[in-house]
Amino acid sequence: SSMAKVIASQSQSPVAVPIPVTANPDSLFGMEEDFGPGFGTGEGDGDGGGGATFFGSRRKGRNVVFIVDFSGSMESDAEGGGGTRIQALKKELVRSINSLPASMNVSVVFFSTTGWTIDTEGPNHYTKGFRGNGKVPEVNWYPASERLKGVVIEAIQKMPAKGGTNWYPPLKMAFSMSPQPNIVYLLSDGEPTDADYVLEKMEEFNPEGVPIDTIAFELPGTPAGQLLMIAEETGGKFSMIYKGKRLVGGSAEDMTSSDYD
Repeated sequence: SSMAKVIASQSQSPVAVPIPVTANPDSLFGMEEDFGPGFGTGEGDGDGGGGATFFGSRRKGRNVVFIVDFSGSMESDAEGGGGTRIQALKKELVRSINSLPASMNVSVVFFSTTGWTIDTEGPNHYTKGFRGNGKVPEVNWYPASERLKGVVIEAIQKMPAKGGTNWYPPLKMAFSMSPQPNIVYLLSDGEPTDADYVLEKMEEFNPEGVPIDTIAFELPGTPAGQLLMIAEETGGKFSMIYKGKRLVGGSAEDMTSSDYD
């Protein structure tokens, strides 16, 4: 079955040391004002539900899944300076996971041509990933203990970015998890071959209407418009990281014009 396991905190697996994050990280590309330290960890919200923040997008909930673009184009230089897009993504993903309270569960679904997780056999994970048809591979939840956050972070740091861009396989994987995620982030830097299919199938794979917060990464134009539509259809929030700055609301929506294609 596609039921997911929650990895037991005490299960025996390689102990990884979490990558240290400085008290005041320079965040993405010097964007301290957008992603300050400890912003939105959700602790002390009063409902015991916890919460997460990713590239400035904050949500309350217990089960957070990051659906992140590890396609070949993520090896391009980040327009805001400071390395490549994939380096910037990994840095923010590590910061976000490190800030999760222990009461939460976390999972990461990587995607390019296919969807895969840290449990998919490497080294070229994307060649063994889920292509969107047939049996959906099991996606595990990891309780956000220090040790298991370290295991997840170590896998993220080693993960290469290769392949094309498809959104349906990773979304289908994420929404097949048990329990279902209640915080979902989808970040992409490229035009997928299957955006129309994703929108057509949305109610089928996300019948509960869980909000999907979408982030267009250095990607103005039509593909960003497709991410905006996914957010709007699910009640999620859309934002754009462009030239190292975070745009939301009208300023982000203006950048989805086909004039930018």
